[in-house]
Amino acid sequence: MSQEKVRVHVDQLQEGMYISLSEHWMNHPFMLNNFKLKKEKQIKIIKEMGIQEVLYIPEKSDRSPLSLKNKKRTGGKQAQDKDEKNARTKLFADKRQKIEQLKDIKDKVSKCRGKYQNTMKKMPNLMSDLFAGKKEGTEAADLVVGEMVDTFLDESESVVHLMSAEGDEADLAYHFINVSVLSLMIGESMDLSKQDMHCLGKGALLHDIGKLRIEKKYLRKTRESMNKHELDLVRKHPEYGVEILQKSDPEIPTRILDIVHQHHEYLEGLGYPRGLSDKELPLLSRIVTMANVYDNLTNHYDPQKSLTPHQALLTIFKEYCDLLDMHVLSVMVQCLGVYPPGSIIKLSNGTLGKVMGINPERPLKPYLFLFDPGVPKKEAAIFNLSDEPDLNIRKSIPPSELSEETYRYLSPRLKLAYYADTLDEGST
Repeated sequence: MSQEKVRVHVDQLQEGMYISLSEHWMNHPFMLNNFKLKKEKQIKIIKEMGIQEVLYIPEKSDRSPLSLKNKKRTGGKQAQDKDEKNARTKLFADKRQKIEQLKDIKDKVSKCRGKYQNTMKKMPNLMSDLFAGKKEGTEAADLVVGEMVDTFLDESESVVHLMSAEGDEADLAYHFINVSVLSLMIGESMDLSKQDMHCLGKGALLHDIGKLRIEKKYLRKTRESMNKHELDLVRKHPEYGVEILQKSDPEIPTRILDIVHQHHEYLEGLGYPRGLSDKELPLLSRIVTMANVYDNLTNHYDPQKSLTPHQALLTIFKEYCDLLDMHVLSVMVQCLGVYPPGSIIKLSNGTLGKVMGINPERPLKPYLFLFDPGVPKKEAAIFNLSDEPDLNIRKSIPPSELSEETYRYLSPRLKLAYYADTLDEGST
């Protein structure tokens, strides 16, 4: 539903009004084209720029426009106060600096995307070699995991970014990488050793390798629609996975095999294939189980049934509290934030956006791609919410509630894919 916009004269502006500027984003000193007026200084700067009219949005405003009858018309040629000129100059300088920082963030996301695509290219051969029992498969997995572990254990902070996932044929590979990235993110926050991280990452990357032995038509069926034979077949994939890995590498560490065998084991003995109790489940298996559940909730094979990242966290908290390790969940929430990458959010000023990455030091202030019709999509930068102390995320929005224009601009992912890169000091 479109919001009412009323054209008003700049002499009618006052604090509390939500306005929209029609000027190009680069031609004014404000970080957004649409924002709520909070300071008289903002109004003075708009007037000094020679702008005569702006669009006023009543629905988002706290106050109404002033009456022109009761407001002295000052005109666009009024002598500018020196302090006000300095304030505008400083705002432009601050904006230019922020734009450079935002471009730097966008470049880092692009670099991370390149690393992710290179990893994805390795997955088909890696999976086929493993399925064929070749040791080259486990060796390739070691290289992939080694790169990810090095990223998470780098002296610089690591950042989990939202990537693009395309093509049904690679669904399993996307899932392998997602679960590995999410597991390593949790493990790094729990201060695991490098050896533990490598076992965790490799077990997570290969946790579903046993599904290669099962026809896709069974994997795409819901558990409710399966008969007993089909359900028993699908539930054998952890055991198939162990057999595949042992054939590829007879010396593969037991802890990696345990992860593959136990990633569907839940607390209280309610999982499969062995119905283990919580005391029998090691930490690495609990971590991978959590990452696996989260990714399955957000990346259902039927996109219409996928939950938003925010909904997935709430679902795990409410419906899996007796099945999964809640301490591991709390660590995952600290890492991903309440609004993980891929979330469509509404800010406190009403602006809509998509979470692109998490600031590790301030998880409630992530990196955003904001909807602003005044800024061409190709020119839009990745916005660091940490730079705007007055702005906060108000709530998560289901993509289905977006207008057609906003949906096209933000392009919500039908499938979410994650990858990590380091955040160099000083980049934020």
